[in-house]
Amino acid sequence: MQKLTLKGLKINISTNDGIFGQCLLFQKGLNVIRAENTSGKTTIISSIIYALGVEAVLSAKQGNTVLKSVLKEKIEFENKTYNVLESYVLLEIENEKKEIITIKRQIIGTQNSNLISVYFGSLITNENNQFKKEDFFLNQDGAAQRDKGFHKFLEKFMDIKLPFVPKYNDDKQIPLYIQTLIPLMFIEQVRGWSGIQATIPKIYGIEAVSNLTFEYLLNLDVMQNRLNRKEIKKELDKNKIEWNKINDYMESIAKEHNCYLENFPSITVELKKEDYPNFIFDIESKKVTSYQFLSFLREKLEECNLNTTLKIDSKELQNKIDLLNKEIIILNGKLRENTIELMNEKNNLKKYEVQISELWKSIKKYKDIRTIVKLGSDEKISFAKHKCPTCKSILEDSLQKENFEPMDLETNIKFLESQVDAIDILIKSSNHRISKLNQLENEIKQIIKEKRDLLSSFTKDANYSSVISEGTIREKISLENEIRKLEYLNEILESSIENLILITSLYKENKEKLEGLPQNDFSEKDIEKINKFSEQFLELLKLYGYSSIAKIYEIQITKNNYQPFLDGFDLTLESSASDNIRIIWAYSVALLYMTHWYKINHFGFLIFDEPEQQRMKDTSSEQLYKTLSSVKISNMQSIIATSEDEKLLLQKIKNIKCNVLELSNKAIVPKNRWLYNNI
Repeated sequence: MQKLTLKGLKINISTNDGIFGQCLLFQKGLNVIRAENTSGKTTIISSIIYALGVEAVLSAKQGNTVLKSVLKEKIEFENKTYNVLESYVLLEIENEKKEIITIKRQIIGTQNSNLISVYFGSLITNENNQFKKEDFFLNQDGAAQRDKGFHKFLEKFMDIKLPFVPKYNDDKQIPLYIQTLIPLMFIEQVRGWSGIQATIPKIYGIEAVSNLTFEYLLNLDVMQNRLNRKEIKKELDKNKIEWNKINDYMESIAKEHNCYLENFPSITVELKKEDYPNFIFDIESKKVTSYQFLSFLREKLEECNLNTTLKIDSKELQNKIDLLNKEIIILNGKLRENTIELMNEKNNLKKYEVQISELWKSIKKYKDIRTIVKLGSDEKISFAKHKCPTCKSILEDSLQKENFEPMDLETNIKFLESQVDAIDILIKSSNHRISKLNQLENEIKQIIKEKRDLLSSFTKDANYSSVISEGTIREKISLENEIRKLEYLNEILESSIENLILITSLYKENKEKLEGLPQNDFSEKDIEKINKFSEQFLELLKLYGYSSIAKIYEIQITKNNYQPFLDGFDLTLESSASDNIRIIWAYSVALLYMTHWYKINHFGFLIFDEPEQQRMKDTSSEQLYKTLSSVKISNMQSIIATSEDEKLLLQKIKNIKCNVLELSNKAIVPKNRWLYNNI
C-alpha cells in the first residue's frame, strides 16, 4: 500500500493585480507535467518538496530561500510585471487508511514559513468547507520528535516509525530524518542526476546515511541487527568494566586487611565454584584462605574461653545481662522505627521524581505551543479553566474570583518552572534525609552488634568459674577484633562473588544474543530482497538501453553500500553520461517496484524532474514511461516533469494510462487559467 499519495497541489500568489499561481490534481499511477523550457516546471516540483518541509534536498539552506523569485518577488506574464504581496502553497495528501489532509505552508506573508498548518480534509477540492486545523513547527529543534513537530506528525500520518541512528563520532542517536529518505524517491533537475542519492543532506551528521536510508526503505533486518550488535557490544563492554571494578575493589580491600587476592578469574560465561577468588593470608609460612584463618582464630578464642579460672559474682553478672537484653530490645525498636521512616522517605522521593518528570513534560508541551505561536499560528490554544496546571485537580468555585482567567503561556511556563525548583529542593532534602537515616541505621546496627558481643561475653562468664589472666583477656579481645574483621572480610568476599555470578549471567546472555545475530547482520530475508532488487535493477537497466557494459548481468549490487559495481569498480565510472542517467532511472524505479513483492517502508511515490538528460534516446524515455505505468505499481504513484515536445510525448504515451498535466509556456498564471479551478 502507498504510504503517501499526492492528491493535489495549489500555489496561491497574491499580487498587486490579482491572484496568480497554479492548481494541479494528481492521480495514482503515472502523472506527467509537461511544459516548455524555463516555463516553471521546476517551480511546481520544488513547491511539492517545500510543502513537505524537505527542502534540505534542494539546498543546504532552509525555508523559502530554495524557491524561485516568481513565488516571492515578481511575476513576468504576457509582457507585464506583477509584484508578489503574499504567497503560500497547499499540498493535499492521502495515507494508507484513505485519510486526507491538506498541508499549508507560507512562502511570504504574515505567517512564518517554518509554521505548517494542517487541515484535516480536502481543502483544494473543497475550498469552502470548514476543516479542523492544527499548526506544527518545522526546521526547529524537536520537529522530528515532538508531537507539535511537523515531521513527527507526518511520520504518524504515514504510519511509519523512523529509527534512531548513530551520528559520526558521537554516542548520541538521532532519528533517520525524512529529509534523508527523499533523495531515493525524488530526483531533482540540478544535482539529482549527478548520481544515486546525490542530494542526500549531510548536515545531520548521520553515520553511513546513504546505507541506512536504503536499508530503511527496503525494511532490511540488517539495520536493526547492526544497531543491536552495537548495543550488545556496549553491554559486553559494561560487563567487563563492572567485572574489573570488582577486581579493583577486592584488591584494595585485601591491602587494608594485610592479605592478597588470589585466583581472580577473567570474565567468563560460567563461573564455577573452583574458580572463585579468595583472600589469602600467610600464617606461619603457610598460605591459608580467609575462611581457614577465621576457623583458626575461632579455635584459639575457644581455647581462651576454656582456660577461664576467675569466679564472678553471679548476681551482679545477671543484672548486667538483664540490662543488656533490655538495651538491645530498645535498640531493635529504634531500628524498626528508623527502617519504617527510611522506607517512607524513599517513597516520598519516588513521588517527587514522578512529579518533577511530569512537570518537565508539561513545560516542554507549553514551550512547543509557544514556539508555534511565535511563528504566527492563529490556532486557538485551549487552556483548561478551573484546573490546577500542575496536578490537574478541579479548583472549587468558592476559592475563585468570579472573573478568574487561566494563566497565559509565559505565566504557565514560569509557574511550572518555579514548581520544578520547589520540588528539586524537596528531592535534595529527601536525599539528604535518606543518607542520614542510612547512616543512623548502620550506627544502630553497630551498637546492637557491640551490645550482643558484650552480652555474649557476660553470658560466657556466667557459665564459667575460672580466673582469667590479664594476658588472656588481652588475647581474647584481640582475637574477637580479628574475628570481627575476618567476618566482615568474608562478607565482602561472598558479596563480590555474588556480583561476579550476576555479571557472568548477564555476560552469557549478551554473548548468546551476539552469537544469535546473523554473521554479517544480513538475514535470509535481507539477502532475498537485495537479490530481488538487483534482478529488477538489471532488467530495467537493459530495458532502458544501457550499453556501456556488454555483460549487464555481471553487474552486482554490493552489500557494502548498495551501489552497482562491476569487477570491484563503481559502475558509474565505467558508464557514459547518458547511461549514468539510466542507472539512476533503473535504481529508483526498481526500489518502487519492490513495493509489489514486499511490505517495505518506501513511501510509494517517485518524482523525476527532467529525466531526459544528456540527449537521451526516445526509445529509452518511452520505456521509462511504460515501466512507470506498469501494473506492478499501479497502486503507487509517479510524477515526471518534462519539457519534451508535446507531440513526441503524446506519441510515447499513447498506449499507456497516464495523467497528463499540460502547462504550455507558463506554469504560474492568473487564477482563471489554472488547470484546476473550483471557483
